[in-house]
Amino acid sequence: MASFIANKGLKISLLSSAPGSLVDVADKLHDAILENTGSEPVALLQLFGRYDVGAIYYTDDFLSGPSKSGSIDNIRGGNQIFAFPWSHSRDEEFPRCNDDAGYVWGLLFFKTAEMLSGQYGAIIDQVLSDQTADSEKVQVDVLGTTGWAELLFVVRGHSFKDVTDALARLGRTKVSLPSSFDSEATDTLVVAKTFSMVGIDFSLVKNGDFDTIRKSFIEPIDMSSGVFPRWNVACIPGNMQQVYDSVTEKIGNGYCSYGGFDLSFDATNSRTWGEFIANVLELRRDLGKLLYSTSVHILGHDGARLFPTTQSTLVDRKAITVDSERMDLFNKWGPVFESILFNLYFGTNTLVQDPLIGSCFSDLRLVLDETLPRWLVELDPEDSKDRNFVGAIIELITYASVERAHGAFMALEYPQGFFTPTKGGIQRILKAVSSVVRTVLSRVGVEWNGFVVVGYYELGFSSYNEPVNLPSEYMFKPEGWWGLFHEAGHVAMMRTDFIDLLSNPATEDVIRVRSFDTSDPHVTGLTKNFIYEIGADAFDLYFCHRGDFDLYLTNIWRYIKQRTLQINHYIRYFLMYLYSSRILNSEDNRFSKSLSVRTELEGFKEKLNSLDLDCPDEARYDDAVLSDAATFLPIIEFLHESFLEKTAFNPAAEELEPPPIVEAIESVLSGQVYTKSTVAPDLFVIALNKRNGQLTLASRIAALLTLWHTETLSES
Repeated sequence: MASFIANKGLKISLLSSAPGSLVDVADKLHDAILENTGSEPVALLQLFGRYDVGAIYYTDDFLSGPSKSGSIDNIRGGNQIFAFPWSHSRDEEFPRCNDDAGYVWGLLFFKTAEMLSGQYGAIIDQVLSDQTADSEKVQVDVLGTTGWAELLFVVRGHSFKDVTDALARLGRTKVSLPSSFDSEATDTLVVAKTFSMVGIDFSLVKNGDFDTIRKSFIEPIDMSSGVFPRWNVACIPGNMQQVYDSVTEKIGNGYCSYGGFDLSFDATNSRTWGEFIANVLELRRDLGKLLYSTSVHILGHDGARLFPTTQSTLVDRKAITVDSERMDLFNKWGPVFESILFNLYFGTNTLVQDPLIGSCFSDLRLVLDETLPRWLVELDPEDSKDRNFVGAIIELITYASVERAHGAFMALEYPQGFFTPTKGGIQRILKAVSSVVRTVLSRVGVEWNGFVVVGYYELGFSSYNEPVNLPSEYMFKPEGWWGLFHEAGHVAMMRTDFIDLLSNPATEDVIRVRSFDTSDPHVTGLTKNFIYEIGADAFDLYFCHRGDFDLYLTNIWRYIKQRTLQINHYIRYFLMYLYSSRILNSEDNRFSKSLSVRTELEGFKEKLNSLDLDCPDEARYDDAVLSDAATFLPIIEFLHESFLEKTAFNPAAEELEPPPIVEAIESVLSGQVYTKSTVAPDLFVIALNKRNGQLTLASRIAALLTLWHTETLSES
């Protein structure tokens, strides 16, 4: 079984270019890839279809790439795919195809049927990747992706017919899967949708040597029974006659088209594929200023005999309710918000109901059906803070919708601009991240009604009531997802049914003391925010890091030092030091009245030094602790007592690395996804974190898919 993940990541850039600019766009893309990755693209292709240029290239971290060189002129749209090779061994190279494999390339994006994906998770990826043996006529490489389509098959051959036949064969692949009712395996058609594109090696096009192209592709075009091309053109109506006359002379019969394009041409005057391709390139060059866009569609008569015979039904998804009561609620917030909310609900409704990609938006359904309406009822549209909050949530949901649409079927079919920093399909990453937040909260009896975004305003780990943001630089670093623990703590602290953090005597006394010398509401607001941060810190240390203060401090200190260590951080982590040493690791639930902050501060600084963590040498940090820390000790006591009262979950009683976690870690360290059972995502992240120095890119991707596998199976 091809169950290993190779230790190199891949990006696939797909670009649509303005007519006449193909070579210039491809050359600049090539140079930008070389400059920012340090290596030549694995493949640079001229594509037929909605895209004109395709590039496959290595990446060490999925963050570096050609976009860092700036924009490229004459790009009309594009898409980006994050991928990784599936291989039979850790040492297998990509691509396996040698230089003699042929100049014709095919790419097939493969989306697994939702029902089967929910039943088998990543097992299907592993089984499918082993079902694609090369034939005498083509060579096949199998890539996994982090997006909507779980797999990408890369096919290479000498003729268009051989490659398109291979794409059709792959699209009807059946695999042997164990039945959920007995031990027998059954052959099952697992595909929900495929999206394919065909292209040629760009080296043939680069120099504009059309004679070489004609000689390289002598395969006849068979309009009657084989595989044949059709060229589609969009242009200004005033140019249609000139375009029609020029194209029919070189390409063949022309037709008016009523849809996305204005004219379509069959290749009746082109005897071979080489002649057709050369003619199209010449026409794009010569008529470039008359054309808006062009596209080559490849059709085949043989496709019908290759259709799968197994029938399947599309998923019927319910719409989000927008009834008169909800419309009245929108109206309550005034005409501006009413319009924004109306567009948000109806726009997202289209995505949620889509039978192919609707599952990508299932987490947004809960927010729009329950959470946001609750806020609209409870909050005051006349209060500026409440209006700002609702506006921010709407912006977050919109951002999340765009992020989930990238790399999904509609986005693959239609080139688009890039409106999120991830610029690629990350649906599987979003689900993996969600598994961590959801598990942490479920342990303490809190049902999470939020969703995850990545790279929002390039903030660090952050939360906004229920939604949680993962920094884009942590997309492929699951060992750093412990940063989600603190944000899950914020979600829990906002739930008064879990803990009423502000309406209790301890907190009220602290706010009264802190606001004694001023009536400024800003001071009170800062104090409340600081108390919420302490609550999230204590939640993280107690429930997630399981009281392991050394690990907690090492993680958080290094993360904060990469940004800016502020005085409030210093006070907070000193308080966590006291929580760990004087409560969690003692028999007392309260601090001793004889506790000396000055003495404890020296102990905290010794702890920092023992962990090889930089301690600030400015006196203002220590002065702030000596001045303010003792005020917040009652908050720590209240939090701990509440943790004990509110949950039956005892972190100290659980083994941090039970056998399934150890087995899962060993699996991902070898570059294999762990599918024997589901894992506890929070414990898995902590275990990964402890092995940070051993993790390769292959290990990280395997860990991502292990978490995705767990969440996918748990949802079903």
